[in-house]
Amino acid sequence: MLGNGARVRTATALRNLGHRLVEHDIDEALLERIAALADELAESVIRFPSVRRTVGDLLEELSCPPPCDGEAMDHYPSCPVSGQENPLGLAVTVRRDGDDVVATAVFDAGCAGMPGVTHGGPVAAVFDDVMGFVLSTLNGLSGFTASMTVSYRAPVRIGVEVEFRGRLDRREGRKLFIEAAAHDKASGRLLAEAQGLFIEVPVEALESVDR
Repeated sequence: MLGNGARVRTATALRNLGHRLVEHDIDEALLERIAALADELAESVIRFPSVRRTVGDLLEELSCPPPCDGEAMDHYPSCPVSGQENPLGLAVTVRRDGDDVVATAVFDAGCAGMPGVTHGGPVAAVFDDVMGFVLSTLNGLSGFTASMTVSYRAPVRIGVEVEFRGRLDRREGRKLFIEAAAHDKASGRLLAEAQGLFIEVPVEALESVDR
């Protein structure tokens, strides 16, 4: 379920365009051309039927067996963090490593906060997504993030490959305590750590949210 080929290619191209717009000082003529074309294409797109993810879709996703060790996985194609079809997302890649979830991310120009350094928000978003995989994909549970604490240990540089690794620490009833860490993949340097509390919510209870 890693995405439709044409949708993935389109989303990838749009993400790349967005980052290049942030990265380069473009003349006004080209900016106007891009804006006009984007508006025209948006008008064409909205003539097609809407795509809506439902609780039924979630039930189907949770019914799938956990992936094999080393296998790639995603939540759903339009997920804002790992969804390869989302042109506004981070498009991180995720795989299983035993009882761990491992995500690889390279933050591009549009994610910068301080010069050359990734804003803390996208880093936190990847942590949240990784923990969500531990909850749903590895443990087959539905639920919500109750709290998450992120400790930033070193700058996360733009353009550097970062590995996020998350695992279940313990479970107390409906409470799942999940921990994760991010390292520079090349040097192994610790960049950030996170602790999350997730609350299991039966899928049936999500029906009211779906409405």
